[in-house]
Amino acid sequence: MNTFLKTTVIVLGLGLISAHVNATAPYVRVGISDCQGDRESMEDAHTIARNKGTQAPNAFFALYDGHGGDQASAYAATHLQNFFFAHRNRGMSIPDSLINAFHQTDTAIQSSLGAGTTAVIAYIEGATAYIAWTGDSRALIIRNNHLLLHTQDHKPDSPAERARIEAAGGSVLLVRGEPRINGLPMSRALGDKNFKRPTPGAIIATPEILQFQLQRGDVIILGCDGVWDTVDNNEAAQLVADLKSPSNGARRYSWQRTGGRPIPNANRSSGGDPDMLRLTRALRNEAYARGSGDNISVMAIEYIQAPPAKIIPKKAVALIKKAAVAKKPAPYKKAMKKAVPPKKIVKKVVRKKVIAKRQRPKKRRHHANRKRLMTKK
Repeated sequence: MNTFLKTTVIVLGLGLISAHVNATAPYVRVGISDCQGDRESMEDAHTIARNKGTQAPNAFFALYDGHGGDQASAYAATHLQNFFFAHRNRGMSIPDSLINAFHQTDTAIQSSLGAGTTAVIAYIEGATAYIAWTGDSRALIIRNNHLLLHTQDHKPDSPAERARIEAAGGSVLLVRGEPRINGLPMSRALGDKNFKRPTPGAIIATPEILQFQLQRGDVIILGCDGVWDTVDNNEAAQLVADLKSPSNGARRYSWQRTGGRPIPNANRSSGGDPDMLRLTRALRNEAYARGSGDNISVMAIEYIQAPPAKIIPKKAVALIKKAAVAKKPAPYKKAMKKAVPPKKIVKKVVRKKVIAKRQRPKKRRHHANRKRLMTKK
């Protein structure tokens, strides 16, 4: 695995990992923690990105859990968001854009790679969140310190997935006590052409999608199965509540009680807001302390609020009113219609006006009058 693929794919950078972000991103706090664990290699990847092609406040978060190598997860982390943004910028709805992006990524991976990957994505636009997932990576939505929603893993033995598989001509078999379809322990994934080839349509890449309105303080947890193998949904929600509420600090977790067994290759690409980072590290460490032997990746996103549509400084308002009274063109009005931070625009306009005044030639009326008087004498 080369150095590039080992790094986090962050298109937006640290500008988003803060409550103070620009006008085209929601106000969120983000943290990410992962570790290779007891595996020989790290096959997880993640993405934090923003669609710059739209003025709507938006943010894109994704976790990918690769299998059969790290190539599929690395490819998805690099390209899936770009496919999604391209569809979205052409006016396609968000759910359709997500579905098409998953299918495009799946086709591209199958055309050149034999590996596969799960995917769980949280996309926020304004105050609306969309969770799209395929495979057994999972998302939790925690509100007021209680579990509000969670995704259902795509396992071959779940009733809905078993019915779909059998309708496509496939069959679910127990292999060493684990239900599998064509040898794969999940019923949906990106890539995996060798598992999909025997019964087309049994293993699919089509994601399921949840849509909901966000409230201030909502926390979205994205995690690969390395977390959920040993920590259940309610325990994760309780851990979030304990870390967010100082009054709950007396609870002791496995990784605190035992001191935690050393975690191989921890903090490979951890970072973000300090509170969210503390939360993701606690979840990662708890999963590993309880015996998870898989790669472990956790991302936490706390929604603060949607940014105001437009911020008009008092100075700009005064200038607009003054121009309206004088019945003169108001360049400030035009500036205020733009979506970029208007304070900067107004300052720029004011500066230009001042310079123009300074450069204007002075009237030499006094000098002309003096010359006329001297001529008369």
